[in-house]
Amino acid sequence: MSRKAISLILIAFGFSILYSYIPCASMATAQVEGYITEDTIWSLENSPYIIVNDIIVEPGVKLTITPGVVVKFANGTNMIIDGTLIGSGNETYRVKFTSNNTIPKPGDWGHIWFRSTSVSSILNWTTVEYGVKAIYVYRYGSNVSILNSEIRYNQYAALVEPYSILKVRNCNFMNNTYGIYSEPESTLEVQTCHFMNNTRGITAEEDNTKIYTSTFFDNGEAIYAGLIRLEVYSSNFSRNMWAIRGRRATLYITGSSIIDNNHGLCCPNIEVSCSIISGNQGTGIACNYSLQITNCTITDNQQNGITCEGYNPAQKEIHFCNIYNNTPYDVFNKEYFGFDVNATLNWWGTENETYIEEKIYDYYDDYSYSKVIFKPYLNEPAIISEGFSSLLVMMLFMIATLLVVIVYRRKRPKSDFAKSEVEKCSSSRMRIYS
Repeated sequence: MSRKAISLILIAFGFSILYSYIPCASMATAQVEGYITEDTIWSLENSPYIIVNDIIVEPGVKLTITPGVVVKFANGTNMIIDGTLIGSGNETYRVKFTSNNTIPKPGDWGHIWFRSTSVSSILNWTTVEYGVKAIYVYRYGSNVSILNSEIRYNQYAALVEPYSILKVRNCNFMNNTYGIYSEPESTLEVQTCHFMNNTRGITAEEDNTKIYTSTFFDNGEAIYAGLIRLEVYSSNFSRNMWAIRGRRATLYITGSSIIDNNHGLCCPNIEVSCSIISGNQGTGIACNYSLQITNCTITDNQQNGITCEGYNPAQKEIHFCNIYNNTPYDVFNKEYFGFDVNATLNWWGTENETYIEEKIYDYYDDYSYSKVIFKPYLNEPAIISEGFSSLLVMMLFMIATLLVVIVYRRKRPKSDFAKSEVEKCSSSRMRIYS
């Protein structure tokens, strides 16, 4: 045997040994269907797992999927969880749930369906794509957590039915028709998530909906709220068609920015504090029932800064805000006669009362409507910082408030009304002038 032939044999033998030590080189494929009746692990060695007919994890049984595994669904198939599903990827090797089609599209497969007997299921470091209701949290008792995951290209990224719980943290929802749809009597908690390019980011139909430190960019509607109280904390909305829109909802939002959307906040009942509403093409804030705004900057909105309309006795209070440079009006009041808007103790960008009045549409422009009471007003801007994180802004406000209270008490006593308004928001801060 020649030296050349021996060399080729040795090289081939070396490559065969190297190949055997690379885990991801396995070409195995597992076709799966039917019932899983005992605790089971799907491992990388048999990946991808192709679901050719529905998979059912029985009650009391756990299916664990390890890092790097790919699960492919044939058209219309589902993974039904009556027990527990643990999708356990990591930052380097995610678990992927996807379509088995060569050219995939939203709705190729059905659902990862968590039914009422499912318990303590977790999807961590996963990618879920091309489903109908990709994460389907069924009614009456399901409890699911999704962490560090990307849910994209689905008709519904997640649907939460009545009496079920979905908790989502550090996830991206992208290019879905509906990001998360939360039905009445369900519980939804969203923390540090990003919603991008969805037709609708979140649909909330239940009071138990809370959103923390999340971002909403380039969606049709970032959030739509039904007959509920929706709570939003320290979140950012930009380049959405609608930032937040509600049918008969009460919106509570604090420490947030609503900037450069087509429309800002539009709900019947709005309570907003410590936030920035600026540069929206439509109205910055629009309501037709109750309104409370404190410690906000509302500027450069193109179809009025604040719009009030309707015929009701609900309270409308606007205090300790910067409101100026909105087009055509800073406040456009179409509340019918007898229901005035209390907009005292704000900075209007000027001390020229004639100019302030020109930027307010109310009783003095059409006697059918009620008045906007803007005096007394602030003689200097309220301190609202746009350049820092919400947490830092709140900390700065708290420090400033303490200093101002000390200084101001030395000058003259503060009215009970002013005290109560300052106490409403931990980030209230500045001197108050008559």
